Amino acid sequence: GALPGQLPGMAAGAGALQQSVADRLATQTLSEFFDIAAVQVGIEGVNQRKLITEKSLGDALLRLDVQTKLVQTCPPLAGREPSDMCASIWNACPKRFDKSGLSRQEIAEAVLALRGEMSMNHFV
Repeated sequence: GALPGQLPGMAAGAGALQQSVADRLATQTLSEFFDIAAVQVGIEGVNQRKLITEKSLGDALLRLDVQTKLVQTCPPLAGREPSDMCASIWNACPKRFDKSGLSRQEIAEAVLALRGEMSMNHFV
């Protein structure tokens, strides 16, 4: 049972809490990454939207501050050339909803997949 002063399940939940904090930090970092790397695509007023294109991803990865944050979120990308990082991320999301680029959700899933945490959306 629970120790005095501890709610039932509290000890077991501590690991899950740490994981959810790490996930929230990763999600926040990847959301910031999207904001840095995304560009407007499509025709203004018709179908314009913000996506990360392969070129905008490559351009963003030339920035050392962007690389550093991304490697903190996804250690397997450490020590790789920006062009290699770009190809790995781009190829980690082969089934893009929009052929023009990656959405905020897709870039997050691609990086987390590279980190070794496959999203269920990759199996749908």
